[in-house]
Amino acid sequence: MADKSEKTKARLPRGFADRSAEDIRAVEKMMATIRSVYELYGFEPVDQPMIEYTDALGKFLPDQDRPNEGVFSFQDDDDQWLSLRYDLTAPTARFVAENYDRLPKPYRSYRSGWVFRNEKPGPGRFRQFMQFDADTIGTPGVAADAEMAMMMADVMEALGIKRGDYVIRVNNRKVLDGVLEAIGLGGDQNAGRRLTVLRAIDKLDKLGPEGVRLLLGPGRWDGGKEGEGDFAKGAGLNDTQAEAVLLATARNGQAAQDASVNANAVYQEGVGELATIEALVRAAGYGEDRIVMDRSVVRGLEYYTGPVFEAELLAEIPNDEGQIVRFGSVGGGGRYDGLVSRFRGEPVPATGFSIGVSRLMTALKNLGKLDTSDVVAPVVVLVMDKDTESLGRYQKMVADMRAAGIRSEMYLGGAGMKAQLKYADRRGSPAAIIQGGDERAKGEVQIKDLIEGARLSAEITDNAEWRAARPAQVTVAEGDLVAEVTQGEKGRWRFMTSRPPIAADITKLFATRDTHAVEVAVLQPADPFLDMAGEDLRRRIFLTESETGKTLCLRPEFTIPVCLDHIASQAGTPRRYSYLGEVFRQRRDGGNEFFQAGIEDLGDSDTAAADARSLADAHALLSLALPGRKLAVTLGDQTLFEAVLAGLGLPRGWRMRLARAFGSAPMLKAALADLANPPRNSQLSGPVALLALDGDAEGLAAHIAEGMEEAGLSASSGRAPADIARRLIEKAQLRSVRLSDEAFSALKSFLEIDVALDGATAALEKFAADAGLSLGPALENFAARAKAIEAHGLSAAQIRYDAAFGRPLDYYTGLVFEIAAADGDRPLVGGGRYDRLLTLLGAKKPIPGVGFSVWLDRIEALRENAK
Repeated sequence: MADKSEKTKARLPRGFADRSAEDIRAVEKMMATIRSVYELYGFEPVDQPMIEYTDALGKFLPDQDRPNEGVFSFQDDDDQWLSLRYDLTAPTARFVAENYDRLPKPYRSYRSGWVFRNEKPGPGRFRQFMQFDADTIGTPGVAADAEMAMMMADVMEALGIKRGDYVIRVNNRKVLDGVLEAIGLGGDQNAGRRLTVLRAIDKLDKLGPEGVRLLLGPGRWDGGKEGEGDFAKGAGLNDTQAEAVLLATARNGQAAQDASVNANAVYQEGVGELATIEALVRAAGYGEDRIVMDRSVVRGLEYYTGPVFEAELLAEIPNDEGQIVRFGSVGGGGRYDGLVSRFRGEPVPATGFSIGVSRLMTALKNLGKLDTSDVVAPVVVLVMDKDTESLGRYQKMVADMRAAGIRSEMYLGGAGMKAQLKYADRRGSPAAIIQGGDERAKGEVQIKDLIEGARLSAEITDNAEWRAARPAQVTVAEGDLVAEVTQGEKGRWRFMTSRPPIAADITKLFATRDTHAVEVAVLQPADPFLDMAGEDLRRRIFLTESETGKTLCLRPEFTIPVCLDHIASQAGTPRRYSYLGEVFRQRRDGGNEFFQAGIEDLGDSDTAAADARSLADAHALLSLALPGRKLAVTLGDQTLFEAVLAGLGLPRGWRMRLARAFGSAPMLKAALADLANPPRNSQLSGPVALLALDGDAEGLAAHIAEGMEEAGLSASSGRAPADIARRLIEKAQLRSVRLSDEAFSALKSFLEIDVALDGATAALEKFAADAGLSLGPALENFAARAKAIEAHGLSAAQIRYDAAFGRPLDYYTGLVFEIAAADGDRPLVGGGRYDRLLTLLGAKKPIPGVGFSVWLDRIEALRENAK
């Protein structure tokens, strides 16, 4: 037995942190997104070791005569000083210099890894942390710097940080260098004072102008008053010099008032380069809501020689003390033309930026933008018998599940069944596999759904009832184990909802389509879906209530949440959003939780072009996911249908009923039957009938609400009393209308049009002429859209136009479409135009919209079948 007095105390070194599985997965997920943006810009991965010769760090060292000052350094057997890398830029400069002749120029690369600083640790300040860099080496022009700023902005949005919650600030160090030269701080002899000035300006947001003025001058006490806290020695500038520096770094970018500064060539060169960068980013479509020119950005390292930039999060989140603060910088960089030159002895221009991975991860977790819930815990196979034969069978179960891509493990402890189930529960396992002697004799296994079991345990409180019911537990043949776990009982096994393999490729495709990746909350206000989503979706929604009584739901689709987020963000248009995530619907077949991806295109006034682009993007996505698969595209047009109804002289009530039925073949058939032969007898009676026939909407709604309250019914699970009243009045009024035989025949003729898109315009023109109708702008827009679709590379001859085709969502107003596999019976993509939706959701002015969504579970099923 070990002597406890001699045991080593387990303790973590100061300034370092252990990482949990959740943190590691969160970082990997975040870095995969960042990597996809870097790759999109054409950057290539590269890696260097964590240890470099100390002299390679050069200007990175605070004091080159003291190698351990700020850097972890040691001597090897040859007495050469080595150091853990201080950041990733110095090793990159060394690598490029060493391999300069064989590398392409410009050399565009990215890398990530741990960096180490031998500094005093503090809250949120570690000695080891991760960075993710991108650099362009060999380009002297500021176009490379402008591209870095744009790439930083794209990274922020790819991570789900919306505009208004971040900004990329850009300045040019030549502006400040020119000022310092003009006031007498040029030359190597003043390098230390210049570094003090840089570090002082870097604290402008934290200390304000007066605090920085002290650091530029004699110095400052940390406590704010003399004798309070530690004293930070200043740069020793006089009042005139300090004022010139503060004026040059004012955020509004006003011109220097000192004549010697204005006459300085370096200063003027910096101002000119800054103007060029601004022109380049604006020409590329990056407005001031994404990238701004800000003279206060200097970056606190001496080696920067030109443009510098900083990514700042503007969102307010809780700090370690629970106070709400603006998060601040999560990355930055700039031009460093001298670093590679140190090794080469010749000018080598370079620019780059670095993202503080750990800091950015903290921010994203606080903003709810970093979700790792899609990581599936392992299925645990319990060990009921420990003889060799039994252990072999358990191991085979695990091996078979792993071969099918199911994360799984066999319990390797020595505990009994109860403790094993507790272990599986602590792991967050979705299911436990049980096979004792009885099951083994029958060739069976039990599958215990631990997630569903935990939910049901709250509902079944009687132990005898629990044992008799065996909730969330099924017995299957041992040979069917993998199939049962993979498929589940009609989707009951919710632990299989991990992100589909095609997701990464879809995200890359979205990035090439000029979209802004967006993540919306899983829990949404229910009213917009109940009011606008249509009957088919409404009955499938999972509803709940907040503590304040507000009706909420698990998001059943993405279009409405994306539109609500757009309105709340006050982002300008046109703007395209992309998304990929889970939606939740009650379904008879398949899981109740599944993945959708799509694009919502908002604010483009050229609706024909936007419609065509949406269809083309959807087609491209399916072609990527199902290469070589023949696709069937079907189009409909709600606007044309409504134009026909108006042309036939139908009353408004009938037009609205038929328009709502357009997306459902049974509803449309029933409506047409009623229109041809109106029922003679109303099913209404008593006060309801009288109020409906009188058209008293307010009185009828009050009567219905009173009846629902007496019956203990809630409107949250269905329609509101006012909506029910409106529909009853509409039905009562519709019963008095009968369409003429000629008009009814014309309507049937329209709905029977089913032709290839390249012949659709001619067919519609013939119909209109035969029926004596003018379809006006609706037909003109249809023809323009057909041409735009062909301009996007899709063959109109391979697209079907069906005049009776619609989609079962109430908010569609124009084009509707679906794409399926040519040999399949279910749509893989659905979408359409919804020009009234954003106004109904609260937008202050009309915003046209079109979009599509993809059922990834259906795509994955086809891919698996193809294998």
